[in-house]
Amino acid sequence: MAEFINGYKLDAPLKTDNSGFSKWGFASLNAKKYFIKEFLSPVYPADAKLLGEELTQKRKASCEKYVTEKRLLFAAINKASDGNIVHIEHFFRYGSKYYIVMEKVEAVSRLDVLALPLEGKIFICMILAHAVSGLHQAGLVHADLKLDNVIFYKTKDDKIGAKIIDLDTCFWETFPPKSEEEITGDQIYMAPETFLLLAEEEGTLTRKIDVYAMGIIFHQILTGSLPGFDTDQYQYPYEALLNGEKLRIDSCYGRWISELINSMLQRGPDDRISMEIVCTQLRILYRKLSGLPDEDFSYSGDIPYAKKDSRSEKDSRSEKAFRSEDASGKHKTDNSFFRYAGEDDL
Repeated sequence: MAEFINGYKLDAPLKTDNSGFSKWGFASLNAKKYFIKEFLSPVYPADAKLLGEELTQKRKASCEKYVTEKRLLFAAINKASDGNIVHIEHFFRYGSKYYIVMEKVEAVSRLDVLALPLEGKIFICMILAHAVSGLHQAGLVHADLKLDNVIFYKTKDDKIGAKIIDLDTCFWETFPPKSEEEITGDQIYMAPETFLLLAEEEGTLTRKIDVYAMGIIFHQILTGSLPGFDTDQYQYPYEALLNGEKLRIDSCYGRWISELINSMLQRGPDDRISMEIVCTQLRILYRKLSGLPDEDFSYSGDIPYAKKDSRSEKDSRSEKAFRSEDASGKHKTDNSFFRYAGEDDL
């Protein structure tokens, strides 16, 4: 017998494969397919008799705080995307668990991506850079970028495009995670400063952890492999960087591309270029490969390598501008995409 969650008919029971602190699966509603994820924490206290009144009220208050933060975050993510970040359709509580529902994207094989000519691969990298840049300009950090969190799909004009998924680890750059319990991610894509924060409990995570992870992903899309390092001595790329070594960037597509990726994979976050610059440079290259006329960029063929890439005035204001305040001083946001099963849900 089919299982339903808040009206969504599950294709199969939710599973925990590679999903950390959650279960996921696919479901349908009104003949449309969706991806659905169940968060294992927090758990809403449905029965005060089990915990006692005082603890029940504390748990409820904690859940209410969680819902408020997630509503603001998910609304900001949707607003920051113009189609290259998977759309969050629904966030709700059903029983004692919380769920997020997103559009389902029909994926194509990574082998199809590897078989593309350079122009097609640069097109994908440009799309991803644009998507991440949009998050950054909204003051958000994805924090768990990896190849498994990129879905490749066929566009309407029969190109292979890409969308970024798994958005529940995003955080506001002005409120970064500070403890091991708050930090998630795959160590292959982990920036050196993330490891240092976990090991030494000092430092701050910024948007540059996304730049680093995307540099790894670009290398995989273009070459099919990770950047080179001494795998006999190190298990992960960040370990080599922390020991003073450089990652080996495959130069099969020429110095320009290898230097762009290298500028994303510097040890120190301040030495990495911004995703906005990456996006601009990839757009220039894509137009040249496609035979399109240059846009309004002054381009001499060199990468604008920013040794000290501080946030622009526009970037520093982006979150404040996005989280505009009303007369009461409360943050306003668009919650139109949140649908509830009933008034008692949230």
